[in-house]
Amino acid sequence: MANSTDSLIVYMSAIRDGRHKDAVKIVTNIINKTIDKEDLIECFRLRIDAANEDGDYDLVVRDCQELIQLGFNFVEDTHLSLIKP
Repeated sequence: MANSTDSLIVYMSAIRDGRHKDAVKIVTNIINKTIDKEDLIECFRLRIDAANEDGDYDLVVRDCQELIQLGFNFVEDTHLSLIKP
């Protein structure tokens, strides 16, 4: 990914501690600096999980739409296929 392992460690700590809003912010910062398509797809998937846990369903829908624009195949992803808008 575009950022150092520090971001990953902070993200994992936020998820572990149930600070999903913080996790969303961390991934958002990474998304804003990332241009690689595969990295963006992975970041949106992570942010969808965190936003869903935080109850931010508007962000979940927006990120699913971003994934569609990136050509993400929801059929092949059993986890995200359940929440596709």
